[in-house]
Order: sequence, then C-alpha cells, then structure tokens
Amino acid sequence: MVDWRKIALLTILNIVGCTSIENIDLNVKTIKEYELIDFNGINHLYKDDLNNVVFPRHNKLLTQYCREHKVWEDIQARWSQDRLSNSGNYRYNYFVKANTK
Repeated sequence: MVDWRKIALLTILNIVGCTSIENIDLNVKTIKEYELIDFNGINHLYKDDLNNVVFPRHNKLLTQYCREHKVWEDIQARWSQDRLSNSGNYRYNYFVKANTK
C-alpha cells in the first residue's frame, strides 16, 4: 500500500529543498593567538576566539592559559596611569598573575 504522506513530504522537500543559503550558520570560530603586555612590560601569549573573548574592565578577572609561561593566569584590568609610556595618559593597564586554583 502506498503511503501518500511520505510521497507528499518527499515532493515538498524536492520542490522547496531541505535548506536555503539564508539558513546556513556561517559563524566560524576564528581562534588566533594574541599578545598582551602587562603593567610591568612582560609579554604574555594567549590563544582564543577573538570574536567572543571579552576583555575585563575595571577590577574584573579573566582567566586564560598563557602559552608563553605555560600556566593559567588571571588577567585583571585597572584604569590607571600608563606606566609604559611617559605621556601621563590614563588607560586600562593589565595586571597578570598566576591562577592559584
């Protein structure tokens, strides 16, 4: 016996198609290495999806794996005077310390 529901479904899918280009999710993760220079001028190397990483604002912590020092590190941002340049400007300075957990 012929199941008309299956034939109707296959006909509709054949005419309409299973998907269109508008329905395809094109959000590709762009995992890249990035360098951060902390308040003391020490280079740190991290790797993450730069489209989704949220850098911390004042006194918030972000924990990342440092590829340079091969340990997990806590990154904390503080709004303070720029110590690396003699301009006297204020900016977010990043304080990095090893994660203790």
